[in-house]
Amino acid sequence: MGISLKQQKQIFKRYTRGKNAINQQTLGSGVGLILASKLVEFQKGMIDFISTEGKGTIFNLRFPLGKKHLAPENILQTAIEQKTQKTELNPLFQTKENDVNSQKSTILIVEDNLDLRTYITNNLQQEYDVLQAENGELGLSLAKEMTPDLVISDVMMPKMNGIEMCHQLKSNITTSHISVILLIVLNGTDYKRKGIKTGADIYLEKRFEITVLQAYIQNLIQLRKKLHKKYQPDTLINRS
Repeated sequence: MGISLKQQKQIFKRYTRGKNAINQQTLGSGVGLILASKLVEFQKGMIDFISTEGKGTIFNLRFPLGKKHLAPENILQTAIEQKTQKTELNPLFQTKENDVNSQKSTILIVEDNLDLRTYITNNLQQEYDVLQAENGELGLSLAKEMTPDLVISDVMMPKMNGIEMCHQLKSNITTSHISVILLIVLNGTDYKRKGIKTGADIYLEKRFEITVLQAYIQNLIQLRKKLHKKYQPDTLINRS
């Protein structure tokens, strides 16, 4: 459909979506293009576009050849590639390789929107081990298997919504301790009410600042660690 001149200045900003009839019929979060631009920038490339309203848009991506422009720590070595290939992972559960001795907390992101899921993952994976699932049913299964420290979940998802997944997590003795952050749409009062009944810890509108989400995560994980330390028995009880 093409992009108007006024909107062309805004499309690489977060939560910006084109205001035409086709876009209004398609769900989206407005993070796809900013994610693409950040990835291109990370690779020392360039992204631009040519658009004529009423005709269409062409995006151009340019990347420098070779790898001299990349820092050594940003180049994946052959040994790491081989090790990763041997790891049997369900492609729906994309995750960083877990180091047995790692002190990182584990976060599960349950979100059916790939752009938003990737955006959150990219902003958290330096500090946390991140697991991903594309709907509540897969998220619940992965949470039971991996027992993450915290779950970030959308409310509206296919197969199983975030409210039901949260209810099942909080109703299970093995997963009831897991902190849950629910992502809700604007004016989601009804979802907040339902979420409170299921035991969700935080309700965050989808137009959130990533720094706010990071602060909530840090606070919840630190609180859980303090509670665990406080109530952990110092000595074994002699029952004989």
